[in-house]
Amino acid sequence: MVCDAGIPLIDLAPFFQAEAPEVLELRRQRIGEIGNACEEWGFFQVQNHGLDSKLITDSLKVSSEFFDLPLEEKRKLSLPAGVSPVPIGFCCDSGLDDKVENKEHMFFFAEDGKKATKNGGSSLHRPIIKDRLLKETQTTAIFLLSLISQSLGLSKDFLYEHYEDKLNALIMLHYPPSHSTDEIGLSKHQDGNILSVVAQSEVEGLQILKDDKWITIQPRPNCLVVNVGDIVQVKSAYRYKSVLHRVINNKAGTRYSFSFSCVPGVTTQVCPLPQFTAGVNEPPKYREFRYGEYMMFRFENKKVGGPNSEEITIKYYAI
Repeated sequence: MVCDAGIPLIDLAPFFQAEAPEVLELRRQRIGEIGNACEEWGFFQVQNHGLDSKLITDSLKVSSEFFDLPLEEKRKLSLPAGVSPVPIGFCCDSGLDDKVENKEHMFFFAEDGKKATKNGGSSLHRPIIKDRLLKETQTTAIFLLSLISQSLGLSKDFLYEHYEDKLNALIMLHYPPSHSTDEIGLSKHQDGNILSVVAQSEVEGLQILKDDKWITIQPRPNCLVVNVGDIVQVKSAYRYKSVLHRVINNKAGTRYSFSFSCVPGVTTQVCPLPQFTAGVNEPPKYREFRYGEYMMFRFENKKVGGPNSEEITIKYYAI
């Protein structure tokens, strides 16, 4: 394992090699490194992860072509208010505290979330996104989550298969160049999901908060950024950290990225696992909650001028 500004970079090549005693030992070491990264950082980068590098490059290129379209054309891919409880399609007015973020995005549900797209979400897909990126990035995300699950001493499928009616989603993002030093593309937040997997263009901007300092995650060729979300933090009883992060617009150029989220269904009940509470004589740090309630709180907070006077985070359920 090597570090980029302290951010762990983990080579997953052993998981794509034929089994042999030395390969199995390397896999064990990598799983341990992932566990350490989740405990200390909540974020890490991976290389040799199995997701086609040309697919990443081509998808970011298609994304840039879409975001270069006139605004009125992009707005045609926004669902009317009230059609969906979540912002499927194009959006350019998200933000917090009545401040619009300097970004645009396209939101797609993945195959596991197909029930939520019955009102028209599927018509928003561009071919390379629908036919390849959604499916292949989901496969990579599930693989990465299996490694995280094993690093917690759980079965490899536990963290993913524990949830039904998943709402996995892909967001394509565009951050215009900044014109000031304090321009925010994406406000500071913790991910309210299970896991996020991010591919970013060569223009930097993604930052995480570590020891009260913002650290930029440098874009690295053919690498993915991985971070655990609030659900893993709750399940692991705060052993693994869901970390504050943001995106700053960069005056050096336009930034493109995409983020795939593993998301539980709205009826999922979330609470700390007994292995990390009663099993080790530790009181639970969070009360049980319904994921749909938390998701709606978060989406309402992303609407400028929304009804909530303050941002609701996972601390809302802390004991």
